[in-house]
Amino acid sequence: MNRPLPERPVAALATPEGASEMALVRISGEGCRARVARVFSTEESTHGVLPDAAVAAVRRGFFELVPNAPLIPAISIEYPEGRSYTGEESVELLVPGAPAVVRGVLARLEALGIAAAAPGEFTRRAFHHGRLDLTRAESVAALIAAEDLEGTRAARRTLDGELAAAVREIGDRLHDAIALLEAGLDFADQEIEPPSPREIDRLLAPLEERLGRWVDRPDAGSAERSPLRFLLWGRANAGKSTLLNALCEENRAIVSEIPGTTTDGVAGTLETPAGTIELLDLPGRKEPRSPVEERAEALARRDLAEGDRVLYLFDAARDPVEIEAEWQSLPDEVRARSWPVLNQVDRLSGPARDALPELPDRIDCSALRGEGVAALRDRLAESRRRGEYVSRGLARLFNDRQRRRLTECRARLAAARAEMESAGRVEPELIVVDLRRAHEALEEITGEIAPDETLDRIFARFCVGK
Repeated sequence: MNRPLPERPVAALATPEGASEMALVRISGEGCRARVARVFSTEESTHGVLPDAAVAAVRRGFFELVPNAPLIPAISIEYPEGRSYTGEESVELLVPGAPAVVRGVLARLEALGIAAAAPGEFTRRAFHHGRLDLTRAESVAALIAAEDLEGTRAARRTLDGELAAAVREIGDRLHDAIALLEAGLDFADQEIEPPSPREIDRLLAPLEERLGRWVDRPDAGSAERSPLRFLLWGRANAGKSTLLNALCEENRAIVSEIPGTTTDGVAGTLETPAGTIELLDLPGRKEPRSPVEERAEALARRDLAEGDRVLYLFDAARDPVEIEAEWQSLPDEVRARSWPVLNQVDRLSGPARDALPELPDRIDCSALRGEGVAALRDRLAESRRRGEYVSRGLARLFNDRQRRRLTECRARLAAARAEMESAGRVEPELIVVDLRRAHEALEEITGEIAPDETLDRIFARFCVGK
């Protein structure tokens, strides 16, 4: 159990040190708004909705830097408990960015009983109050330390919950295996047979294989190399999901004749001799007609902004003039990194194929029938071999601490499978012990269980104000 955080309010400069036009001082903790109110006089106030659906009071006024001295202009943004970054009641003060002014503001707050925040204290409080899991908390530090755009993208992906979601998916499947084994233990007096070795192995083998792909990859955890990623995009019902399944040789995405089936990115991987290629099937391009479709479009725009290569799909049976016009309608920056894929060419006669527009780097295929899919795989592999669009930083899906826990989880799964193989049968009492320890290793990654010493080491690496 993690020790409780001190309830005292804390403050720190949240913007970079040095002279600037404006500086932001972050304050968090019980009673902080009342304390700040003693030195902040309101000129006017408005109430608005700020990002992350946090309802906050925005006030323009003046801050009393020194008692009985001229006031300085300031803006106060007040967050109620549960709505702030930390989950506590919080205040953010925008003040002139002169270093002397910032030092004066922090000294005045300290005189009011608001202590200086320790490195990483705001993010640790956010973790403590359930606003972030541990993977996302660590990604805040990675985002701050990123030396280039690609490193920023990698940290941003983890901050958006990509790693935590993958870890929880494995954890859920481990739970299924544990429940199956424990059912046999709980009802042993009723002569219920334990699951067969084949049944348990069918659950565990894919998990061990997936963990192995993560931790054994030469570029795992490295800032120098990463998987190449291609985004599958195009109008709804162009066949993106079918192509994803064909390239991955497994059913990763739901395929339907109803346009707009994909409302969130569906990921897959293509293993080549040159390395891993990540594939992401984006929601189809169309005019949103519902809040769900608006969110899907926003997610697609976010992924497209990361600069990866794009496989842009067309239904080849459409009018060639429409295909050409749609290709030209793409933003120049997106079109420059896209390969046009004319899908469903099996529906065209010879003359119709000859009439297809001559787009640069054009690829013809039929994802459903398999025509041209092998050639596309080869082209993707060649792109990976040449190192095209290999972004530094995207390999940093997990850090060294997380990698050690993933390695431990895989070792426990391997031990459970080896025990079962050597015995020639399932021994639930023994296997459950290994599986529980494997699951605990995953919980340490997300912070569902985390020793205080681990948390101390993690948050000590943060800078003050984060």
